[in-house]
Amino acid sequence: MTRPLHVAFVWHMHQPYYKDDLQDTFLLPWVRLRCAKDYYKMPALLDDYPAIKQTFNLVPALVAQVEDYVDGRFTDVYLDLARRPASELTIDERAFIARWMTESSQLRRVRQYPRYLDLTRKREQAWPRTADDMGRLFSDAELRDLQVWFNLSWIGPEVISADPRLDELVRKGRDFSEDDKEPVFNVHFDVLRKVLPKYREVQDRGQAELITSPYYHPILPLITDLGIARVARPDLALPRRRFAHPDDAAEQLRLGVEAHTRRFSNRPRGIWPPEAAVSDDVARLAAEQGLDWMLSDEGILARSSGSAINRDGDGRLMQPELLYAPYRVQTGGPPIHLVFRDGRLSNAIGFEYQNSGPDEAAKDLIDRLHGIQRRQQDAPLLAVIALDGENCWDFYERNGNDFLHSLYGRLGHDADLKTVTVSEFLAEFPTERSLARIHPGSWINANFDTWVGDQEHNVAWDLLSEARDFLSERERQADAGAELAAARREALIAEGSDWFWWFGRSHDSGMDQIWDSLFRLHLRNIYMSCQQPPPARLYQPIVKDAESSASKRPDRKITPKLNGAVDHEEWSAGGYVDVMALFGAMHPPSGAVRRIWFGHDDRNLYLRFDLLDRGRASRAVELEMLFSAGPGRRSAGDGDAGGLQQRTGRGSFGFDPAFRLTARRDGVDFQLELRETTPKLAGSEPLWAGRATAAEALAFAVPFEALGQDPGERLEMVALAYEDGKPVEQLPPTGSIAVRVPGDVSHGGENRPLKILLVSAEVAPFAKVGGLADVAGALPKALRAMGHDVRVVMPRYGSVDVEKYGLRRVVTDLGVPLAHQPVNADVLEGRIGENVPIYFIENQQFFGREGMYGFWDDDARFIYFSRAALEMLRPLGFQPDVIHVNDWHTAVIPNMLARLYASDPFFADVATVLT
Repeated sequence: MTRPLHVAFVWHMHQPYYKDDLQDTFLLPWVRLRCAKDYYKMPALLDDYPAIKQTFNLVPALVAQVEDYVDGRFTDVYLDLARRPASELTIDERAFIARWMTESSQLRRVRQYPRYLDLTRKREQAWPRTADDMGRLFSDAELRDLQVWFNLSWIGPEVISADPRLDELVRKGRDFSEDDKEPVFNVHFDVLRKVLPKYREVQDRGQAELITSPYYHPILPLITDLGIARVARPDLALPRRRFAHPDDAAEQLRLGVEAHTRRFSNRPRGIWPPEAAVSDDVARLAAEQGLDWMLSDEGILARSSGSAINRDGDGRLMQPELLYAPYRVQTGGPPIHLVFRDGRLSNAIGFEYQNSGPDEAAKDLIDRLHGIQRRQQDAPLLAVIALDGENCWDFYERNGNDFLHSLYGRLGHDADLKTVTVSEFLAEFPTERSLARIHPGSWINANFDTWVGDQEHNVAWDLLSEARDFLSERERQADAGAELAAARREALIAEGSDWFWWFGRSHDSGMDQIWDSLFRLHLRNIYMSCQQPPPARLYQPIVKDAESSASKRPDRKITPKLNGAVDHEEWSAGGYVDVMALFGAMHPPSGAVRRIWFGHDDRNLYLRFDLLDRGRASRAVELEMLFSAGPGRRSAGDGDAGGLQQRTGRGSFGFDPAFRLTARRDGVDFQLELRETTPKLAGSEPLWAGRATAAEALAFAVPFEALGQDPGERLEMVALAYEDGKPVEQLPPTGSIAVRVPGDVSHGGENRPLKILLVSAEVAPFAKVGGLADVAGALPKALRAMGHDVRVVMPRYGSVDVEKYGLRRVVTDLGVPLAHQPVNADVLEGRIGENVPIYFIENQQFFGREGMYGFWDDDARFIYFSRAALEMLRPLGFQPDVIHVNDWHTAVIPNMLARLYASDPFFADVATVLT
């Protein structure tokens, strides 16, 4: 009798952690919606096919979120907005629904419902440029239909057809009432409550094996040591900080096993490593947890064994026994088994069969499996088909149901094919093959390029590393246990693979700015859990082409009219801090202000507060602006900074507040008063007073003279918002808004030392072609003699002798963005004379040549040098007041600062001079 081919289907059920635990709020709805459409359906299908066996990987972070929904321990941003009557929505809420509850018109799920498709196309064709335009795009009736269809379309077709209420809503199609919403939400939760019990049921009756993953779905090799990414790609640009936390990898794995065991009363035997990413260390960690097997991709097998996985012209394996067999691995710990998925068969379900009829697709897969079975010899083969258990069905007709029914029906009656769980096969057939080592890589090209190496990837890793190092320091100090536990949980969440999947060039979700915002939210929560203000960088987007920047510096002087109406054109050249962008669209602030605009002319500082909830009744809001004093005017501690911070419940403002401007509502107007913060002067007459009318915004001018600032001085500001006397907002959340007081700096102002960076393509005596080198070598010494902290940077050409000039390496592997790919550089340091530091940008590709100029790629070389001169400043800890650029080689730097670094507070006050 011919031995059947054993086939193991392994379905990966996973969602990132969408919940903000500090607020008990789901910021994205995909756990709820996927439960209604996919997560219950997949095990429930097995009820009709008792001969079919499956393996389901349930990522613990997904299971935990399902449990929170079932227990009612949550609020859900999308659900709350969908439930709210359309006529009561504010303009900002309407804009949110219009943007984020219209999906792509290319999705089958959208296209099968004409009304939902029409609304989606209306948004795509209009694509207003401002949130206000988006908020006015749909009528109340259209918005209500959108609230219903976004949620109804995510319910599986088998559920809709079995529920008369939903079936009637589909037939109705449009002009829904508010009462039509609740049946949709009721079904969401009815199905959601059945999800986990159903998986437990198919496990207990022996029809499915349930396996786990590390708790928050991190890429374990990268968490253990990010540098391992260079094994597959030695030229890969890595972040400045080397992330290496093997204890976190072990903890993620341990937590995953423990959570799975508690939930399903059965210790898992297998693990799906996130992104099928494996290494020797991962195998050891899994084996030490008592796991029996793990899964990866055929590309990893080829690189680990040194044997290519070759196929003939029809896609059949030349040596099927190499791929369709488990392997035994032992890497410094107990042994563990590895099975490798057939990438062709898995991807056929994931990406190809969606374009075929269900019976045609099912027959094709069965035929391919028969082809493997016919080539089976004495040893039994195990064909592993492993893929996401939810995403692919979005692109199938009827959510893939017809394909799965056809496939399971054929498999259940085919004597030559036998579906098994992986553990079942391992128990019946002893493993004969082994691997001496595991190539570190993932399911994509057997490397890690998808998650590290691009500029955005590396910025994200640097921020994560900085936050994780902060947490390590707090743990060493043995701070409060509850605070540390919450912070550690946030760190583990931020290690998840999905955040890095959406950074960089490889993938575009259409919601990249939202993923960016959620990632930075979890990093901020690390600091906030420890009662520390997060770094200002965590309020700035990582994704550079986000729809709206969180902040902007003024372009030029402005003098807007203050007549109660807002002329947006007059303010467009000003700067702003956008509260919605700072916190992210999914996590709107609870305060009173949506955006602060600021700018000035020669006499006045202009401030404009765009208020939230413009469509609702006026709120009891009080605004306050704190200002710094000029240098040397007041000694630290003279003001009431401590009392202010205690009152607001916030951390440091970054400066000592000397003046307080209050804006209190007085009828339709606001009464404005400026006073010193010194307690003994708090009750005295105001230094300045005024009134302003607030409709859609509160705008007013404060004379620089009243603030006692001299020209050239740095004026720092922080805005505070109170409601019913309680603080609700500080803006920016960390740091301050800063402007330079205009005027002649030589009149009335004290000379002070400046930090100056001189950027030049040539500097004597190191490299010289013309007079530029002489000036660049002499001017810094003269400025230094005047008391300024001046430093110089130039390229390290091949002619610059490291030993002769005693250069030392001070920064290595500096990721310098060039187009979309960071190109690494090292920074060396030497001296001009005795006491002027000079830095050299070293990159052999651009500067390790004979000669300085005249090459075909001079434009790219000096764009790279200019960018490197800016990128080196942060790791060097040097924040210049002035950057002096020279000649065409570096003249692009002012433009870079204005365009690429405008929202980076590190460069906010840098002035430039071009010679």
